[in-house]
Amino acid sequence: MTECASDFGDFTLAVAVPTEDGVPAGIGPRRSALDAVLVQAVVAAGAELHERATVAALVQDGVRVRGARVRTLKGGAA
Repeated sequence: MTECASDFGDFTLAVAVPTEDGVPAGIGPRRSALDAVLVQAVVAAGAELHERATVAALVQDGVRVRGARVRTLKGGAA
């Protein structure tokens, strides 16, 4: 991403995104692409994937989060 623009109807505000050595300071991947990459990585690392579920509670080990308790759309625990 080398430019960011916001359309306010009457005018558009566009600004250049700063770069360092030709590398942009920000990137904006599409959620569909980013989510797919993240899912593949966490499943490959051994995490269980529960799609269409919500987090009911975090499972902690001291201050570190090591998991989550989830509920399915039907209300059951997964």
